[in-house]
Amino acid sequence: MLQLTQNKIAFYIAFSAFLAGLIFLTIFFYLFPTMSRWLFILPFLVGIVSFISNKILVESFMYSKIKTLYNAILSVKKTENVDIKNPNLMEIEYKVEQYTKNQAQEIETLKKMETYRREFLGNVSHELKTPIFNIQGYLETLLDGGIEDPEINYKFLKKANDNVERISKIVEDLVFISLSESGQLKLKKEVFNIFALVQKVYGDLEDETKKKQIKLSFENNIYQNIPVLADESRIYQVLHNLIQNAIKYCPSGTKVKTSFSDIGNHILVEINDNGDGIAEEHLPHLYERFYRTDHSRNRSEGGTGLGLAIVKHIIESHGQTVSVRSKVGKGTVFSFTLGKP
Repeated sequence: MLQLTQNKIAFYIAFSAFLAGLIFLTIFFYLFPTMSRWLFILPFLVGIVSFISNKILVESFMYSKIKTLYNAILSVKKTENVDIKNPNLMEIEYKVEQYTKNQAQEIETLKKMETYRREFLGNVSHELKTPIFNIQGYLETLLDGGIEDPEINYKFLKKANDNVERISKIVEDLVFISLSESGQLKLKKEVFNIFALVQKVYGDLEDETKKKQIKLSFENNIYQNIPVLADESRIYQVLHNLIQNAIKYCPSGTKVKTSFSDIGNHILVEINDNGDGIAEEHLPHLYERFYRTDHSRNRSEGGTGLGLAIVKHIIESHGQTVSVRSKVGKGTVFSFTLGKP
């Protein structure tokens, strides 16, 4: 654009000089018709010389004005000033355009981060407010004389302790996500049997399944030795979060089923439930911190709203992928891949 503008200015000046010379010679020959016709070549020569000289002058003028701006941009980018002896306006224009695009992208990123920060702080405050107020209420009741009532004291102390554990869980999950996002999460990869690990999770969640009369099962005719290479403790977290979520949202008397598929160099793990399903508009946001498809129900179940965010961070830290598919009224399937040894 700068190079084109420079050429246009030089051309307009040269063309004006050519026209002026041509008009002058036409009038001159009209008054003195005996003069040599070869003089008509002079306007062309004047135009050519004018174009070249003006191109140099315009370039010098434009560069002297642009140089200050260009070096200012370089200084903002923490780059030393550059004194180009042979200015290349096209190169300068390209760098300025790239700088402008990068700045626009950075501004947009900062705006998104600011919005995310506000929402995140609001969510954290909201999540911590409920258990803190609960603890405050239980302690005030005990201090007001409830501590002497055997029907109240233990019950309220137990509820206060449960809320303290909830706060501790939220903080623990936030610390985990922070470590993961900052690249400080260390994985201890080893070969283990993913089938046996799912069985362990099933056993640890036995009390919850009994309360809702939900049956935990595997696909029929499944191999019981399925080795994978991953951090076993972290994958336990993934399985525990996904299977526990499935139990929460399944109607009583239904099933939660786990299946495995061999896909080349990976094992695909799928957790299938018969719950109410998730509306399509919620699916892209499921892995966001504190995102809830049903605020009242999730909170009553005691979740932190960070489980799926943790699942995503753990799986992606292994260089693998996690996905979800769901239909309202037909259930949900969460799936992720793990590498083979």
